[in-house]
Amino acid sequence: MHVDDMASACLYIMNLNEKTYKANTKPMLSHVNIGTGKDCTIRELAETIAKVTGFKGEIRFGPPNPTEQHGSSWT
Repeated sequence: MHVDDMASACLYIMNLNEKTYKANTKPMLSHVNIGTGKDCTIRELAETIAKVTGFKGEIRFGPPNPTEQHGSSWT
């Protein structure tokens, strides 16, 4: 994420009216998810990072973890 995108998201949140802000947050919840709005799998993310960085090695994934949500993705 580019710093300008982060700054825009912060300004957007700071300018929300109180009713909208309260309808979309919970008391004592300090996390805000700022993403692209497009999901990608962990595999897609790893492959994109490898391509951008020029990584030529093997990308390996361990066995599925039964405690993790199936179909994990990044937004």
